[in-house]
Amino acid sequence: MNKKYSGWFLVVAMLMGGFGASVARAGASAADVGRALDQPAGVTFSAAGGDWSRKTGNVSSVDLSGITTVNNDYLVAPAPGKANPRKESSFTISFQGSGTLSFRYKVSLDETNSSELCFYDTDYVTGRIWDDSGWWVKGEADWNEDGKWNPLEDDEWWIDWELYFDTDKYSRTITVALFGPSSVDYEKPEVDKEWGEVLYNKAWLDNFVWTPDLGNIFFRMDPSPAGTTSFAETLNVLCYSSYRSLTFHYTTDGSRPTSSSPVYNPETGIVISETCTVSVVIYENGQPVDGKVYTGLYTKKAGPPRVTLTQQPFSGAARLDFSCETSNALFYYALGATLPQVNADGTPGAGTFKGASYELRGDTTINVMAVAPGALNSEVVTKTFTKLAPPTFTCLLDGRPYSEPPVFDEKATLTLVGPVGATVYYKLDNGVEQVYTAALTLTASATITAQARQEGKISSEPVSLQVIKASVPANLPALTGEGWQVFSLPGEISRGKSDEIIAARQPVAYDVQRRVYAKASRIRGGQAYWVFGAKPALGSILMTPPVEAIGGTVGKWQFAGAPNTVNFDVPDYFLAYRWDGKQKRFVKTGVVDAFGGAWLYNMGAGR
Repeated sequence: MNKKYSGWFLVVAMLMGGFGASVARAGASAADVGRALDQPAGVTFSAAGGDWSRKTGNVSSVDLSGITTVNNDYLVAPAPGKANPRKESSFTISFQGSGTLSFRYKVSLDETNSSELCFYDTDYVTGRIWDDSGWWVKGEADWNEDGKWNPLEDDEWWIDWELYFDTDKYSRTITVALFGPSSVDYEKPEVDKEWGEVLYNKAWLDNFVWTPDLGNIFFRMDPSPAGTTSFAETLNVLCYSSYRSLTFHYTTDGSRPTSSSPVYNPETGIVISETCTVSVVIYENGQPVDGKVYTGLYTKKAGPPRVTLTQQPFSGAARLDFSCETSNALFYYALGATLPQVNADGTPGAGTFKGASYELRGDTTINVMAVAPGALNSEVVTKTFTKLAPPTFTCLLDGRPYSEPPVFDEKATLTLVGPVGATVYYKLDNGVEQVYTAALTLTASATITAQARQEGKISSEPVSLQVIKASVPANLPALTGEGWQVFSLPGEISRGKSDEIIAARQPVAYDVQRRVYAKASRIRGGQAYWVFGAKPALGSILMTPPVEAIGGTVGKWQFAGAPNTVNFDVPDYFLAYRWDGKQKRFVKTGVVDAFGGAWLYNMGAGR
């Protein structure tokens, strides 16, 4: 049977008898070794020393016949004779990368005296990878005991083995050695012939296969030269390999790297700030690995523009500001479907403008490009901005729908509705802005300003609404005369109070636009009204603060009341005619009575 070599015995043999001496006899050529071991892809062989030889056909000169081989050939060698140090018949196999080496073998060797078949890397003592020794019982693979080996009915005669080589090295030369027995304290092997043991002092090899581990990387540059290789300001080019034995010599001027070129430092990478070609040659143990130059062209390019929308609260104006990570960049932009163009002298092309900002005036599509000295032009960044519609007001004045003038007695209730997805902000008078979340109830005069805002869109135009609380008490005096009479209020009143006065007095107003008299629908402050017959006094009226003067268009007549709650002296640039109920005609006057009215003609101040 095959027996694993005893570790402690090997140590004793090494200490007492040394590690081996090469056999001077010529063995199989490198070509014969390769053919015997089935020419595995990625592996090269040296010539074999000693008595290694290539045989064709089935394995011969053993206890069984018919032992087949892969591709009808194999490698076999007798163990060298006993010596101190041990004699060695060997050849080498060379390959690159990580992977699995699988092979078939058989040994019948003097295990007692340290004869063995082994693989080692560089040095037997420190680099031993695998070994086997021992002998077997005659016919042990022959189940039907017919003296012939048949793979369909018998045990395997060949032993299949595999070795994995990791990433501590990239290039390897492995020695396959057949050691003869040591002569130090030599003991004749005890072969139990009665049991059927047989010792041939030989080793057989067949069917070497190399399977690379494709999960490990020989060399990679990041960013990959095959991908995006442009950068805006600086770029850190990284080099990587799974193999710890490799070093990278590089240049950034396009020249071929040599062993004198800088060595790549994985802690810092290769930092570049201008367009250049990074060239790398890979070394192992001071020698180029494959003779290739790995290159990457990295091009400085202006960074993509950042387009920032800048707006002030409650302002309809908006501005786009341009920036990018590339220093000293200039910006060119075009609107709509036009792409920016730059002439050779740096001036803007057709339909193109130059600048670091743009004032928005409404819905806009803008295309922006960054240009920097010594760099490619950036990609064009396209942004579309739409202007939000302003919020709409719904206002109830003392529970009644909004109407002009917006005067209330107790409270005003305001509801705001903005565009879908937008947030409505508001402020009262010049107070702090707030986010609108629910209907507002006002109990004092105020001007509310509102604006719709949404990320990435142009804020709406601000809209305002004023509501006025009636707070000045007034009493309409009684009208005691007969026929037509005139009255007025100097301040505005609520719709509810207006309806009360209309119901009590049935006033008639002069319609300036139509130039006719008609039944009044709303009592307005400062306007005079006709009523017929005697009318009682009306108290508990609240109005807005009265105006202090009479205006009116120069060269126009107006039917107006006194501007205050006291008699009003008519300025000398006005003509005034009041109604005289007794005379039943208009008479010129210099005074308009409080809560009364007159026809006034503005001749213009300083006439």
